[in-house]
Amino acid sequence: MVFSSVAHAASSIPLLDNIEANILNPLISLLFAVALLYFLYGVFELIKGREDPDAHDKGGQHILWGVIGMAIMVSAYGIIHIICGTFPDMGCR
Repeated sequence: MVFSSVAHAASSIPLLDNIEANILNPLISLLFAVALLYFLYGVFELIKGREDPDAHDKGGQHILWGVIGMAIMVSAYGIIHIICGTFPDMGCR
Protein backbone atom coordinates (compact mmCIF):
# COMPACT_ATOMS: atom_id res chain seq x y z
CA MET A 1 0.00 0.00 0.00
CA VAL A 2 2.74 2.44 0.95
CA PHE A 3 4.92 1.43 -2.00
CA SER A 4 2.16 2.01 -4.53
CA SER A 5 1.65 5.55 -3.25
CA VAL A 6 5.39 6.22 -3.40
CA ALA A 7 5.56 4.88 -6.98
CA HIS A 8 2.55 6.99 -7.95
CA ALA A 9 4.13 10.10 -6.43
CA ALA A 10 7.39 9.45 -8.29
CA SER A 11 5.63 9.07 -11.63
CA SER A 12 3.69 12.30 -11.16
CA ILE A 13 6.89 14.36 -10.69
CA PRO A 14 8.64 14.81 -14.04
CA LEU A 15 11.92 15.93 -12.46
CA LEU A 16 14.07 13.23 -14.06
CA ASP A 17 12.33 13.74 -17.38
CA ASN A 18 13.14 17.46 -17.26
CA ILE A 19 16.76 16.82 -16.23
CA GLU A 20 17.21 14.29 -19.02
CA ALA A 21 15.50 16.36 -21.72
CA ASN A 22 16.83 19.82 -20.82
CA ILE A 23 20.28 19.16 -19.37
CA LEU A 24 21.71 15.70 -20.03
CA ASN A 25 20.72 15.13 -23.67
CA PRO A 26 21.89 18.59 -24.87
CA LEU A 27 25.12 18.26 -22.86
CA ILE A 28 25.84 14.81 -24.29
CA SER A 29 25.09 16.08 -27.81
CA LEU A 30 27.41 19.06 -27.34
CA LEU A 31 30.26 16.93 -25.99
CA PHE A 32 29.75 14.41 -28.81
CA ALA A 33 30.04 17.25 -31.33
CA VAL A 34 33.25 18.47 -29.66
CA ALA A 35 34.72 14.96 -29.78
CA LEU A 36 33.74 14.67 -33.45
CA LEU A 37 35.43 17.98 -34.28
CA TYR A 38 38.54 16.85 -32.38
CA PHE A 39 38.52 13.62 -34.40
CA LEU A 40 38.17 15.51 -37.69
CA TYR A 41 40.97 17.88 -36.66
CA GLY A 42 43.14 14.80 -36.06
CA VAL A 43 42.30 13.48 -39.52
CA PHE A 44 43.25 16.86 -41.01
CA GLU A 45 46.55 16.87 -39.07
CA LEU A 46 47.27 13.30 -40.13
CA ILE A 47 46.76 14.10 -43.80
CA LYS A 48 48.58 17.44 -43.63
CA GLY A 49 51.57 16.02 -41.76
CA ARG A 50 52.03 12.78 -43.66
CA GLU A 51 55.67 13.68 -44.38
CA ASP A 52 56.50 14.68 -40.80
CA PRO A 53 56.46 11.73 -38.34
CA ASP A 54 55.81 13.97 -35.32
CA ALA A 55 52.78 15.63 -36.95
CA HIS A 56 51.59 12.21 -38.09
CA ASP A 57 51.76 10.87 -34.52
CA LYS A 58 50.04 13.97 -33.15
CA GLY A 59 47.19 13.56 -35.64
CA GLY A 60 46.87 9.90 -34.70
CA GLN A 61 46.60 10.83 -31.01
CA HIS A 62 43.86 13.36 -31.78
CA ILE A 63 41.97 10.73 -33.76
CA LEU A 64 42.31 8.23 -30.91
CA TRP A 65 41.07 10.67 -28.26
CA GLY A 66 38.24 11.82 -30.51
CA VAL A 67 37.05 8.23 -30.92
CA ILE A 68 37.35 7.63 -27.17
CA GLY A 69 35.34 10.78 -26.46
CA MET A 70 32.60 9.78 -28.89
CA ALA A 71 32.47 6.28 -27.38
CA ILE A 72 32.08 7.76 -23.89
CA MET A 73 29.23 10.01 -25.03
CA VAL A 74 27.40 7.15 -26.77
CA SER A 75 27.87 5.03 -23.62
CA ALA A 76 26.52 7.82 -21.40
CA TYR A 77 23.48 8.17 -23.66
CA GLY A 78 22.93 4.41 -23.53
CA ILE A 79 23.29 4.26 -19.75
CA ILE A 80 20.71 7.02 -19.33
CA HIS A 81 18.24 5.16 -21.51
CA ILE A 82 18.89 1.85 -19.74
CA ILE A 83 18.20 3.53 -16.39
CA CYS A 84 15.03 5.17 -17.73
CA GLY A 85 13.89 1.86 -19.21
CA THR A 86 14.57 0.01 -15.98
CA PHE A 87 12.74 2.53 -13.80
CA PRO A 88 9.88 3.87 -15.97
CA ASP A 89 7.99 5.15 -12.92
CA MET A 90 10.65 7.80 -12.31
CA GLY A 91 9.31 10.08 -15.01
CA CYS A 92 11.74 9.32 -17.85
CA ARG A 93 10.52 9.34 -21.42
